[in-house]
Amino acid sequence: MIDPLLESLADPDPEQRRRAIFGVLSHRRHDLLTPLYDLALAEKDAGLAVLATQVVLSLRSAPADPRQDALIERALTDRNPDHLEESAWEYLEAAGTRRQRLHVLAMLS
Repeated sequence: MIDPLLESLADPDPEQRRRAIFGVLSHRRHDLLTPLYDLALAEKDAGLAVLATQVVLSLRSAPADPRQDALIERALTDRNPDHLEESAWEYLEAAGTRRQRLHVLAMLS
């Protein structure tokens, strides 16, 4: 199965590429850093090139932490924010996925 974000990074439509770049950031897709970096270097639209570069830098500055991801997922599964240590909250703020953030916020309300 083809990854829709990866496919959209190569779409001829600049709006689709822009959405894909934001998708990579929103979903914290560290596995797409190389294609995103390649897009930043090859992109003719200066705004998209800068955006792609900013997303690469943002993802590199907050790498994935499987231990923290597991703690967050466990808290979400158990619907218990008390499972989150201070370090997990800090990780969620800096490197959590959009889905994780939304679900934690829903759990708190």
